[in-house]
Amino acid sequence: MTLETWFRTIGLDAEATNYAGRFNQAAIPGDETQLLDLGLTRDDLRQMGVKAGHFQTILDGIGNIERDGTNLADDRKDFVRRMFAVAISVGFAGRLVQMNWIKGSQFVWPTATEWIVLLRLVVGILVVVSGWEWYHRDIRVRPLKHPWRFYIDIAVVITTILFLFASDKEEVWLSSLVLIFALYLLWDAVSALEFRTTAAQAQIWSAFATNAIWFGFSSSCSSREATSPSQPVFLSFWQRFYCALRADSESRRRFRSGAF
Repeated sequence: MTLETWFRTIGLDAEATNYAGRFNQAAIPGDETQLLDLGLTRDDLRQMGVKAGHFQTILDGIGNIERDGTNLADDRKDFVRRMFAVAISVGFAGRLVQMNWIKGSQFVWPTATEWIVLLRLVVGILVVVSGWEWYHRDIRVRPLKHPWRFYIDIAVVITTILFLFASDKEEVWLSSLVLIFALYLLWDAVSALEFRTTAAQAQIWSAFATNAIWFGFSSSCSSREATSPSQPVFLSFWQRFYCALRADSESRRRFRSGAF
């Protein structure tokens, strides 16, 4: 918002136009978020002709910008980062240590069922790590200044715990995978609405297209398991995994070539 509007929001309506003009004369940018980097003091405000009674109001307003903006976004990001560490320790490690070949007093080779569970855990870690890489790329340019994507992040983390821990239950595991990519799509849609006036739209919709491919892939695996539970769905999972990789690669190629 403009400085004049910002002065009105902190209760200085009568002096909003005057103070905005004085700040502009002092070569201060016209966006209130830039005030965070200036480190203004009472002496600075006095030299710009601000009334003494308004010093603390302005300094408190700048402090509120910091709490509501950059710092809060960083705090949300840090919280999500810690939650992902919990998801891996609870979901991945929690399932791993329950296998007989680990918890037994003597080493035994994993059973056929445990090999399937291990493969699902490997796929799960690949999904989590790749999602984390994309998340960090996106969050640098689209910080969590508003709460909705943060709430979606928490839902993703909770679903990730279920996804990893349920690797011994194929139906729950596949359903959790579908839900993860559905939440990714929702995250991208909210991001597109939040940053609709920025130059990031192409990148956002490229990510949306990629996540839509993976959502369709995981949904097809889940639906196949539901309709044909007696058939070897895990082999079909890898066949679809390969097809989804090719489709993902094609969407990235089109994005780089400007086709999106």
